[in-house]
This record gives sequence, C-alpha cells and structure tokens, in this order.
Amino acid sequence: MGKKIVLVTGANKGIGFGIAKHLGLSDWQVIIGARDEQRSH
Repeated sequence: MGKKIVLVTGANKGIGFGIAKHLGLSDWQVIIGARDEQRSH
C-alpha cells in the first residue's frame, strides 16, 4: 500500500498549518492549499 494523500486547505497558517505539518511528519503525502502564495513556501 502506498502513502496516504491528503489535501489541507488554509495550510499556510494557524490550524491548517499545524494539521499539514503533523500529517507530513506522520508519513502522509500532503498537498496544501493557500490563498496567499507568498506564505505558501
């Protein structure tokens, strides 16, 4: 079985960022969505 994939919106700050970070460290492939391209890196 391959990696699990998740899309997290609002991932450039706050709760969305925390969720994306936690899932990324938990061996998930994380795709992030953010309205502010400058803060998405």
